[in-house]
Amino acid sequence: MASEKAVKVWSELVAAWEIKLTGRDGEALARFEMARELAANRGFSYPKAALRRDGVRT
Repeated sequence: MASEKAVKVWSELVAAWEIKLTGRDGEALARFEMARELAANRGFSYPKAALRRDGVRT
């Protein structure tokens, strides 16, 4: 069960980074927010500091 939850969150993160690489920062930020919400709803913590370090404002 936990691995299924983690896969969904990871998929959203990967999608966000791929979108960011195309220069669509607004859409990427929305994906990061979605991943953060999914993680929180599933009981995971989310690495806000890592996102800031990599240039995504949260």
